Amino acid sequence: MRPPVRSPRSSAHSRIADVRRDPPSLVVVDTDRALEQVIRRLHRGLRKVALQLSRRDRDVAADLVQEAFIWIWQLDPSRFADDEISYLRKAAVNHMVSLHRRDAALRRKAPFAARLR
Repeated sequence: MRPPVRSPRSSAHSRIADVRRDPPSLVVVDTDRALEQVIRRLHRGLRKVALQLSRRDRDVAADLVQEAFIWIWQLDPSRFADDEISYLRKAAVNHMVSLHRRDAALRRKAPFAARLR
């Protein structure tokens, strides 16, 4: 005996109904592991952006990247889904740009002798 033929719409609705009936599982995510994964996935791209911002000054670029990862750590990356990595990347880049602009403004306001360093 063949099973009854269902239209694609009815099978989709039944899958949605099954998901709704199942109680949500409690997922405990390790924040350290989530941060390590984010660092692995974003480090190379953030380093490139930081090098462009710092005009190839590796020390300044390293500081910008570290500040970005500290900021991501404060956001708690374990609360973001895997498909939200692009949000974290964009937010980290925006944070680095803000830091760079702030530092540039401070250098412009510094006395002339301090700018010669």
